[in-house]
Amino acid sequence: MLLLLYPRFCFCFSFIPIPFPSFFCFSSPSPPKFAAFPMLLSPNLSLLFLIAFFCLSSSLTEAKLDHKQPRRPSYYWSNRHLECVNHGLNISRCSLKKEGRVSELNPGCFDEIDSSNQTRVYCRLNCEEADETTVLRKEPSNNHICSAYHTYNLERRRVDWYIWRIGGCISTTIKFALRCGFPSDPRVFYAKHKHLFEYEEFNANATTTNKRQRRKR
Repeated sequence: MLLLLYPRFCFCFSFIPIPFPSFFCFSSPSPPKFAAFPMLLSPNLSLLFLIAFFCLSSSLTEAKLDHKQPRRPSYYWSNRHLECVNHGLNISRCSLKKEGRVSELNPGCFDEIDSSNQTRVYCRLNCEEADETTVLRKEPSNNHICSAYHTYNLERRRVDWYIWRIGGCISTTIKFALRCGFPSDPRVFYAKHKHLFEYEEFNANATTTNKRQRRKR
């Protein structure tokens, strides 16, 4: 009797010597497309077919599962909008709108005086573990008061990304469409940007040292 087996699956066959039967099952990475194995008729023949059927079924099921399982991307993007509106004051109020979240008013915004003695307004974007951030567009696009790299730009500040505005862009009504890029595994980000958290570790160690000194006193 001949048993025809499909390549890359489990091959099961039996030689039934007298008086002891024996079963063999092995896998081969590149078996021949056609294989034939001699078999002797015995009471174990039905059991042989069951074993062969089980091996073939299991291999087919595993192959289908591997094919259907989606691969997780190593990098992904997240969009958000920062909308700043002037309500008749000398500064506009901003709100950060992120996918699937409620708008956050004035998200961590603060003022800072730059080297040219001008006031910059920074607002955080909640892109803590992002490798990069991009301004996709501004709305309206014909608003020349806000000019990229001159009156607004992106800047990484330790644990988050910020967009800053300066001059007339602080008080105008404008909307920024932004995109942040994240590694799927956060460990990749922290391993690559250890320097961003050195300041926190220094402060934590300094605080612990001060507490110990106070206790000794």
